[in-house]
Amino acid sequence: MNNVGLTIIGEKGLRALEFVDATKPALLGRIAYVVVGEDANVENDYSEQIRSFCLQNNKKTYSREKFNCDEPNSDYIIAIGWKWLIDIERWKVVVLHDSLLPLYRGFNPLVTALIEGDSKIGVTAIQATDEVDKGPIYFQRSTGINYPIKIQEAIRRVSGLYGEILVDLLSADLSSIRKSVQNEENASYSLWRNYEDYFIDWTQSAERIRRFINAVGSPYLGAKTNYNGKKITVLDAEEVKDHKIINRDAGKIFSIKNNKPIVVCGEGLLRIDRALDEEGKAVFFKNLRVRMK
Repeated sequence: MNNVGLTIIGEKGLRALEFVDATKPALLGRIAYVVVGEDANVENDYSEQIRSFCLQNNKKTYSREKFNCDEPNSDYIIAIGWKWLIDIERWKVVVLHDSLLPLYRGFNPLVTALIEGDSKIGVTAIQATDEVDKGPIYFQRSTGINYPIKIQEAIRRVSGLYGEILVDLLSADLSSIRKSVQNEENASYSLWRNYEDYFIDWTQSAERIRRFINAVGSPYLGAKTNYNGKKITVLDAEEVKDHKIINRDAGKIFSIKNNKPIVVCGEGLLRIDRALDEEGKAVFFKNLRVRMK
């Protein structure tokens, strides 16, 4: 059987390890070492919890900075949630990707799937190549979802799939698994996101904006908009019955009731149920004649 190293980051990586420990603990013996990633752009990157798990299970850990030293040795590397390049000339690399490839190759595919309103989310294990997420498929698992759904729940759902696929990979002789080729006709891509991409585009439909708010919430930075010249974070929102607005102007507040503003969208109306200012305090909406942007 192959000697395997893991490069992991985030809740999905931790839950995958915990799933193996809970269901097939003997498979932990296949793991030679764990490289633990850190990410300052999320509320919790789970790096300390991953290190604690490894310590309890006698697994050698490395930081990402020491990853390319000579000591880590394995036939294969399995990458979970990993955001950095791995030398595929040195190691045979299996990447676990947050989508049902060939859909959403590239960056933050789970967020993209939720914004797009997909009825299924999933995880695909592929062989890493020098082209982005184009490698042949080892395993793929999916789960159906219903809306509204927040990103935390979606992460929880796919974390279980990560665990199942990690068990599949650790149970197999990776050199002899018959892999399937991706269908290029069905391929699509998901672009990187930065801070600017957290801002709500009020010209979109109320339905899509609500999905966006739920998709970029905790553990991410949350959907942003400007209200009264100040930046706020929208945590919860709900579509409400639309009206025939002759001079529809996306972003304008239509009405305010019980401190909950109803905002005009490109299509439909959206009620903001909860929002925080930059100090983390609840926003009180008092001014009607305001355009969100």
